Parts: sequence; C-alpha cells; structure tokens
Amino acid sequence: MIDYYFKNKKFKKPDKLSKNKIGTWIRITDANSKDLSELSRVLGIDQEDMEDCLDEFEIPRIEKLDNGILLILKIPKISSSANYTETFSIIVTDKNVVTVSLSKDKFLDYSRHLKNDLNTDQKYMIVFTLLMRITEEFTYEIKKIRHQVLSNLAQPNYSNLSESRIINLTYNDEILSQFLAVLIPMKLVLTSLRSGSFFRVFEKDSDLLEDIILNINQSAEIASTNMKSIRSLRDSYQILFTNKLNKEIRLLTYLTILLTIPMLIASYFGMNVPLPFQSNSKAHLIIIILSVSFVSLVLYLLRYFMKRK
Repeated sequence: MIDYYFKNKKFKKPDKLSKNKIGTWIRITDANSKDLSELSRVLGIDQEDMEDCLDEFEIPRIEKLDNGILLILKIPKISSSANYTETFSIIVTDKNVVTVSLSKDKFLDYSRHLKNDLNTDQKYMIVFTLLMRITEEFTYEIKKIRHQVLSNLAQPNYSNLSESRIINLTYNDEILSQFLAVLIPMKLVLTSLRSGSFFRVFEKDSDLLEDIILNINQSAEIASTNMKSIRSLRDSYQILFTNKLNKEIRLLTYLTILLTIPMLIASYFGMNVPLPFQSNSKAHLIIIILSVSFVSLVLYLLRYFMKRK
C-alpha cells in the first residue's frame, strides 16, 4: 500500500495526498511487486533496482541509483517465525524520500516523526530520524532480553530446572545472534553515510550520525555480552541435566541388579527337574527368605561401595 504525506512550514500536521508531488514522503507498507511497479512509474527508477527491498533475508547495505540512493536496513520483528528481523528500505531521490516496509511499521509511523519543525522536504533529516528510531528499537528489544538473562542469573533456581527454561535461553540466543548479524553491517552503512561519499554531510548531521553509530555499537556490545551470559547459563543447565540423568540411570541400574537376583532364584527353582526343597511344604517360604537375604546382601555391598566413593 502506497501513501503520500506532505508537510512544510505552513502546516503543523502532515497532509495525506492522493498523488505524489515534490517534497512528499512516500510511505509503502505491506510492500509487494505491484507497489514497486507503481513507485517505479512515479519516480522513474528501474524496478529491478528496488527488488531487493522485498527480500526479507537481504543484508543491510547502501548503493547509488541513477537519481538517488538506496538504503536497505533491518528492523527488529519478534514473532513466532524463525526470522526475527525484517527488511526496511529507504530511497532518497532529488525530490522525495521513500520508505518501504514489508509489514505495517507501527513504530516508524509518520505521525511520530513529522512533528515540530521536521518537514517532508527535509529528506536527509527524515532519514537520520528513522535511523535513530531503528537503533532505539534494537536497543529496547536487546535490553528486554538482557533483563530476562539477569533475572535468570540472579535467581538460577537450579533445584527446579525445566526443559522450557533451556528452550527459552536458546530462543533468546538466536534472536540476539540475528540482531548482531544485522547491526554490524548497519554500522558500515552509517559509516559510509558519514563519510559523505553519497551526499553532503554537514557538521550537525555528522554529529547525529556519530550518535547513531554509538548507539549501534552499544547495542551490539550488549547483545554480545548477553549471548555469552546465555550460553554460560545454558551450559550450566545442561551439566545439571546430565548429572540428574546420570543419577536416574544409576538408580535404575541398581533396581535392575536387585530385581535380577530374585528372578534368577525363581528361574532356578522353576526348572522342571529334581530340585532341593521340592518335597518341602514350606519351600516357597525358604525361596522367599533366600531371595530377600541375597537382595539384602547385594544392597548392603552397593551402599558400602557408594560410601567409599
């Protein structure tokens, strides 16, 4: 879906237009090939140059177009799918700024950014504002996971381990891994922007880009630290699970040994050949006493050797 928004110094709020004009913010949500085709017609950009905007696995990068630049970024998207980031693209031409999102980018809603003195014809200031908002969202999601990790570290609760806790740690580890995989190339994109090789960067813009890069570095560092803590916790839990499993296997082994003794005695006296006590009316009591005696002896020996260890 394509929307056109326009705001200048005369308007306090952005105006939604029915068609494009110079200075509008073109916002595409739930983007598809049809939207890109329409955008190609409006801006005169080859559609093939914008196809990567629809690739949810595209790596963050920046490239020059015939009449503008294309920034392919990532935004966090915590969902039930295996991909925890989503492609978000920004196209800047000499007349417009365009944002392309694969879903309804609620936290990048235009109304939250087109306020105060920010107008739609301030293309690069809009880009910097969106970049800052994206880094803040990454930081927010990473800190949420950090809080969960710290809670586990503060109250490990080793006595009541469950499989769900390890699954949750693995889930958070995968999220952080994907975040870290996109934050590093996004930092390279911002560094390229700050160098001024794509457009002129003023001192004020350079300072803002420096702040955004600093936020990305901090987010990447927190994510890396969290991953180390999660893996340390997960390894500890796995060791405890292994020890618990070994104890259960050992108990079952002892039970098997103890139950094998009466089974062997019963099998011996169950043979269809002449046997001791076969004429004795109390033979079954003798067999029971014999079985209990052997089991007690083996149990005593097991406990004795266990104490010695």
